[in-house]
Amino acid sequence: MTQIDNHLHERQVMSREHMTRLRYAPSPTGFQHIGGFRTALWLGMDIDEGPLVGGPYGPYYQTQRKALYQQYAHQLIASGHAYRCYCTPQRLEEMRKQQEAQKLPPRYDRHCRYLSDEERAANDAAGLKWVVRFAMFMGILFSRIATSMMLFCSNRMVYLPITWRISSMTI
Repeated sequence: MTQIDNHLHERQVMSREHMTRLRYAPSPTGFQHIGGFRTALWLGMDIDEGPLVGGPYGPYYQTQRKALYQQYAHQLIASGHAYRCYCTPQRLEEMRKQQEAQKLPPRYDRHCRYLSDEERAANDAAGLKWVVRFAMFMGILFSRIATSMMLFCSNRMVYLPITWRISSMTI
């Protein structure tokens, strides 16, 4: 019995709830590369869950998970951990150009972070597109990385991540 055969036998004996779940990701181009097939065969992998065979963690296609994404986006907004940003790509590009001209790192200026309820309602009534941005803390954040202490002042933060892009899926 080879090492691979032993591993497969151990996997079959192990109960499903104690198994580590792994994802075998497809190629970024969408087509599986011959090397990927070879690796899957060499490791003795079998499809036991996914879009073709089902399973307890579906749906498996991102476009089919829209309701789940909507639920969490609305939950983040309702709890104050995220907000709707109505800034147009043109406004963001102009802001970036101004920051570069001033030799500043490009960053979002939180223009929509503190809009009033009336302003948000007016933007929604006007049909403006929006994205969901995380509401980042404005104070000083500490983070332990390895053994050194690093200090981050979030008012100098370069990046405010977008959690939901309205142009890709409507909430």
